[in-house]
Amino acid sequence: EEKKLKKHLLVWTLALCLISLLLPATVLAAETHEVGDAEALAQAVEDAASGDVIQLTADIDLEQRISLTKSLTIDGSQEGMSGENGEGCFTITSTEAGEGGRIFNVDDSCAADAVITLQNIRLVGNTSGTYTRGVSLYQTNNVTLHLDNVYLSSNYYALNIASENTDFQATIENSTLSGWCALQTWSSGVDVAISNSTLLGTNDKTLGPSNSFSTLVINDGVQDAVIALEGCQVKAVTTTGNRQNILSLQSMGADDRLISKIFLTEGCLISAIGAVIGLVLGITLCLLQQHFGLLRLGEGT
Repeated sequence: EEKKLKKHLLVWTLALCLISLLLPATVLAAETHEVGDAEALAQAVEDAASGDVIQLTADIDLEQRISLTKSLTIDGSQEGMSGENGEGCFTITSTEAGEGGRIFNVDDSCAADAVITLQNIRLVGNTSGTYTRGVSLYQTNNVTLHLDNVYLSSNYYALNIASENTDFQATIENSTLSGWCALQTWSSGVDVAISNSTLLGTNDKTLGPSNSFSTLVINDGVQDAVIALEGCQVKAVTTTGNRQNILSLQSMGADDRLISKIFLTEGCLISAIGAVIGLVLGITLCLLQQHFGLLRLGEGT
């Protein structure tokens, strides 16, 4: 009996060791770091291990951008928050002075295959600087970005996918991206899936022929970029008389006339498909009623 017991203990010990080896290291080592000011946030980002969670406990004013170099989750949830657009969540506000200010920067110092998650948070970029970004990515390698229940804004580009990003992927859910341009890419081969979100482009720049822009921009030379939208709103607003387009397809050689034709054709197709489906359903219901009497009507007197 004692030998059997030892054998059972040995088997269970080996099984537990095997399971622990198979589990991802990030699951075993993940810790939560609570931060309530800019200094603590910067320190937590530096000290955190890959896969850790950084939990905001207060609104934060950020005078200097923070570089994200590993897999992290930054969470601004608090009691009473809603589940969309960062409403009721803690806020990080950038006050970085000068040109090109941003909240989070991800570049070639970021680990390959890193997964960065921003959730339940408001990220408000500098409203007075020039060429500002909310979140900017440059020269990354196979980095994945998740935004869920996030409000992300900037005076210029809310989400800026700059050049030389390789195999970049992003999922954006239940969020709002707001800026002169809500989302733009200079990198080929990006894969961005956006659902139940709003992209808002507001052109408040000085009136001039060079200051027309778009809410969603695929820049010159970009190839094989996939930006999929499901249940989203894409809005374009101008306050100074400049043109603000919903979507820029100039990198594909499309002029304004072709872009208008694309949207008109798409609208006609949607209307036609809806009409055909309605007709088929109507005829089918009539035939079913005629042959099987699905609905019985009271007899008249």
